[in-house]
Amino acid sequence: MTTSSTPTLLAMLRVRPNTKALSPAEHGLWAWVTVPLVAALLLAPHPATLLAGAAVVGGFLASNAAARWLRRKDAATGLAALWAAAATGLATLGALAESPAPLVLAGTLGAAGLAAAAVALVTRGRFARTLPFEAAGLVGLTGLGAGLALSSGATPDAVAAVFVTLLAWQALGVAYVQRALATVLAHRTADAGRAAAAGLSVVAAVAVGWLTGHLWVGLLPLAYALRVLAHRPATSAKDAKRVGLAELAWSLALVVAAVALA
Repeated sequence: MTTSSTPTLLAMLRVRPNTKALSPAEHGLWAWVTVPLVAALLLAPHPATLLAGAAVVGGFLASNAAARWLRRKDAATGLAALWAAAATGLATLGALAESPAPLVLAGTLGAAGLAAAAVALVTRGRFARTLPFEAAGLVGLTGLGAGLALSSGATPDAVAAVFVTLLAWQALGVAYVQRALATVLAHRTADAGRAAAAGLSVVAAVAVGWLTGHLWVGLLPLAYALRVLAHRPATSAKDAKRVGLAELAWSLALVVAAVALA
């Protein structure tokens, strides 16, 4: 048993990891993952926030590769998932060692890890473009950023105002980008449900901003009208990347403005 398994193990160690398997099939997910992390780092600039953010990105990469490995069962993809998981573990340990509130951080990262594993198992890396799935993803990732900020010392009222505002902005972005690309991409269609969900999230942002004493932060999603006015309509499928990058830039600007006002 040992003799026959040794060559196989050595062969696996010589395999080059499939780094392409680390990236999500839906590139827009990068914004969903990274923008809340930027908000957390700006709101709570602390080594623990930076390390925890690195752990989240590593976990995201690992879950992408793991989901693909479930379909392919090839060594190169599995090795990429293992390397990303190892990096995630090291970053997590560093974040916990530096965190002012390690229990809060451990709970936040633990919940995120379980959720990522569940999604990878259920979807096998295939992003489901449905309203419930998108809503759960946005709420979960925004909540993750909020948890990181809290664990690094940010005040709860500022965290609530900034991250509910960010959630509203991203919900508006999902609805608008979907509509903007509906004319050039066959698999994109305008959805009244997404528009309604975005409207409710804006109301929630204003309400939370008022309740926490950060009304100007809560009013920021109303500035999405400026993003719409500045938009150059998509005329071909090639414009999808431009629209996505523009949305990312506007989201980062929103985060900077929200943190400055909070």
